[in-house]
Amino acid sequence: EMKTLSNYGAVDGFPVALYINRKFQGLYTWNLHKDDDLFGMEKGKAQAILIANDDSAPEAFFREQAAFAGDSPWEVEFCGTEDSSWAKDKLNALIEFVRESSDETFRRELKEHLDVDSAIDYYLSIYALGLTNHKAANLILVCYGEDQPFTASLFSMNSAFGLSEDGTKVREPEEFLPGEPTGNLLWDRLAESFRPEIEDRYAELRKTAFDPDGLCRRVTEYTSAIPQILTEADANLHPHPNPEISHVEQITRYIARRIELLDSHFLTGES
Repeated sequence: EMKTLSNYGAVDGFPVALYINRKFQGLYTWNLHKDDDLFGMEKGKAQAILIANDDSAPEAFFREQAAFAGDSPWEVEFCGTEDSSWAKDKLNALIEFVRESSDETFRRELKEHLDVDSAIDYYLSIYALGLTNHKAANLILVCYGEDQPFTASLFSMNSAFGLSEDGTKVREPEEFLPGEPTGNLLWDRLAESFRPEIEDRYAELRKTAFDPDGLCRRVTEYTSAIPQILTEADANLHPHPNPEISHVEQITRYIARRIELLDSHFLTGES
């Protein structure tokens, strides 16, 4: 279902210049919301969107059952049926499976709970884009039927390309690389049990979505559509943490080095 969605279900929007009381507030993006319209869901059907919003809670790391109450990180963003208990139970069944299954069972039966291809794409994407907070937070699980497995969806990308979420710091490309445990039981078990499939998929994406030249071109094409006078005004209002380079320069440098580092990890030729 997600193949036909706007930007495949990931955050999608366009740049805007924001003024409040005629005072320039900077450049922002006008984004689609992660709701039933974006994901092509219908009310009255057993379809649901679940999201983890906290990267410090054990439930978000698939180490405890989701309570869906109080400060629980998991929320039901949308449910097509009035009673959402089936969606909550479905998530807890996935968490329980991740926690309790043997290695052999995990590899054989994960597809019954979670679309493995989407999980591999999600796992590779958070490393390619440097999405450090996606180890637990911002994971969206969408379900298009009570008898269907969840699909992992990458929506928010506010920590991409090395910039911190609040824009005050820049991480080096060498930070947050595969090979070290993430602490998230789902991703750590996926990396261990599906290593050949992950390497094969990376090699495939390396020629398309993860091509560094193509990624850098997408960045420059996006930013070149913004009038230079607004780019300069925004840079003065929200200066880059490293004043010696521009945002675009920092991003393109990050992409080139990042993909180089991932190549050395995933293109081993062993699978």
